[in-house]
Amino acid sequence: MMIRSDSDKNVTLRYTLKGPGANQPPIGYFIVNPYTGFVRLTRPLDRTSVTQVVAKDADEPNTLHTRIAYTLIKQEPNNGMLFFAVDKGNGTISVKNPTLDREVHRSFVLTVQAADMYGSPEGNSAMATVFIDITDVNDNIPTLEKDEFSASIDENEAPVEVLRIQALDNDEERTDNWLAEFEIVSGNEDGRFSIETDPKTNMGVLYLNKKKTGKTAEKVKYTKGYDPDNWISIDMETAEIKLNKVPDRDSPFVVNGTYYAKILCISDELPPQTSTGTIALQVEDLNDNCPRLLNNVQTVCSDTRVVNVTAEDEDSDPNGAPLEFSLIPEKTKGKWNLQRINDISASLFAEDDIWSGFYEVTMEIRDKQGLACPEKQVLRLEVCTCSEGAFCASKVAALRTTSASFGKAGIVLLVPGFLCLILLLVATTKYESGLHFIDMPFETKEHLISYYTEGKGVDGDVPLTAIPSNPIRKGVMK
Repeated sequence: MMIRSDSDKNVTLRYTLKGPGANQPPIGYFIVNPYTGFVRLTRPLDRTSVTQVVAKDADEPNTLHTRIAYTLIKQEPNNGMLFFAVDKGNGTISVKNPTLDREVHRSFVLTVQAADMYGSPEGNSAMATVFIDITDVNDNIPTLEKDEFSASIDENEAPVEVLRIQALDNDEERTDNWLAEFEIVSGNEDGRFSIETDPKTNMGVLYLNKKKTGKTAEKVKYTKGYDPDNWISIDMETAEIKLNKVPDRDSPFVVNGTYYAKILCISDELPPQTSTGTIALQVEDLNDNCPRLLNNVQTVCSDTRVVNVTAEDEDSDPNGAPLEFSLIPEKTKGKWNLQRINDISASLFAEDDIWSGFYEVTMEIRDKQGLACPEKQVLRLEVCTCSEGAFCASKVAALRTTSASFGKAGIVLLVPGFLCLILLLVATTKYESGLHFIDMPFETKEHLISYYTEGKGVDGDVPLTAIPSNPIRKGVMK
């Protein structure tokens, strides 16, 4: 492996390695050529040697009785994974699993057995306990306790501690891997502040080194930069702000109950320096609006049993919704029940069938504070008959058109009809009492033509051939 820099063509560089395996334990696994950047591995990584256990046997040397075999009997903690292994021939303990993590297990206890006759069951054995501590490496990135910190200080006080910033690091506490270094990146161009690390708490301590006053430029003037509805005025010398009018929460320039204006502070120097300040006026809502029906005229079909109504209150919480609806029966035509749908709507349920015509439903609507309009809210319903899926409004319009078309021609046709009716009544009165007409010999209903509209009907012939020619009895008209 080779390390290269983009700058090695322009300047002479020297390469070094730092960290575990280089200048930190285990030391010497990696070395680098300082001139070429070539990195070389000096030994295998799969089995890092930790320590060695050695057993002695007083039997005759170089015989099976003194040939020792080493075995790892137990590892604690285990968690189903062995992190270490022991060389059977020489007792060297090495790392078997390279995923050791000090933040998970800080130490291990190993039990190693040494048996002569190279581990034969007929041989003798002894046990030894090995304690292994896991050293920390700098493998955790420090973080801050919060994303933002704030503090306040009095003017003309320095030096003074401003605030403490807590750093968090999962590496071993009170080591170099855990101790944080703080640096002010921006906002300290004039060098007023400094920051140091408290080694006991790993906090960054921010200090104010130079006095910071609240004075402003001596020669400045103030003016309005933005005041969309001309609510305020400002003194150019003292910056005193006064209201020009009574604040109105219903103003279109009030956003979420807040009116915004901007003030400019301009210095007299050349070129002038300008600073902008924003004024936010919180306007409290007064309960100066009562809830009213959004639509107080509706047209519905006669088969409708439910009518929905919606009201609005221009005040905001707590002077607006939820609204309370209540009926005034003595000023209402028909019998209705009222049921709330949501904060601003309710349903009217007709208890009886409603017939074509006009209805007035009077109700009182109160806001959250119990305020209602002085005049009651009246819903005017126009009920008409709808058939074959026709819209009620078009049906009513058709009826009105038919009625309106019955003009002079209809009146002319009615006059002869009324005259005939009068003559018929006169003729009928000439007959004496006790005389009567004979019964019709057929079902008269079959020859009646029904009309559902006003105006002139269509002529139809009655089948007189169905009437028998019986002789007329006394007192019976032909």
